[in-house]
Amino acid sequence: MPYQPKTHKISRLKVKKEDNRPNSGERGYDNSWRKVRNYHLLGKPLCEDCLKENRYEPATDVHHKIKLADRPDLRDDPNNLMSLCHSCHSKRTAQGE
Repeated sequence: MPYQPKTHKISRLKVKKEDNRPNSGERGYDNSWRKVRNYHLLGKPLCEDCLKENRYEPATDVHHKIKLADRPDLRDDPNNLMSLCHSCHSKRTAQGE
């Protein structure tokens, strides 16, 4: 029988970032938000930014037009929500929206 050397699996442990950012629940994204988010994505399943450019991408994220930190009272307001793909949402977030 041929000799086969032992192999070692590389551990893929998640390394927690050392930013003092509160977790998602502490930032207002709790179970009730997830329900609002899912309901919004059911009604608007395509990325609104992509649609403006005649592209049809599925929406994966829900964006607050007015930041949740600025107006927590508008968290669940459908007029303050946008369906976006992850790429478009990342762009808007990077721009400080």
